[in-house]
Amino acid sequence: MTNCVTTPTNNIGRWRTAVLGETTAAEEAVSLAISHLPADIGPAVAGGYEE
Repeated sequence: MTNCVTTPTNNIGRWRTAVLGETTAAEEAVSLAISHLPADIGPAVAGGYEE
């Protein structure tokens, strides 16, 4: 089985996905997704964004 890892992208108000890569194991898919996160990303929190 092949896992296709995608990420949502916004192109002028239209959402679509971009393929990050393909893997054969779930663990590889998670590692691939994590490797594309910014280094300075903060923790996930419940609720909306407040400025």
